[in-house]
Amino acid sequence: MTGKKEFTVTVYMQNRTGVLNRVSIIFSRRRVNIESLNVTSSEMPGIKKVVFVLSEAEEAMRKIIRQIEKQIDVLQVYHHINSPVSAIASNN
Repeated sequence: MTGKKEFTVTVYMQNRTGVLNRVSIIFSRRRVNIESLNVTSSEMPGIKKVVFVLSEAEEAMRKIIRQIEKQIDVLQVYHHINSPVSAIASNN
């Protein structure tokens, strides 16, 4: 796992058949293991919030994010590197 960091990627997408599959295929084609996946409704009707946790090198993650952003029915993508401080904050 040299050079790999843990990321949280949040994707807002239309609630349509196949969108989540297309996004997850982007990870599997690059052999990125999804460590955690959470799908919830967002504040807007018909929009899902999907949160992925995974480990990957920063440059590879930037490329993956660009690919996800190009997907039809993907509205917004946010990502950040998980740090010990964010882990402590989320537990409180």
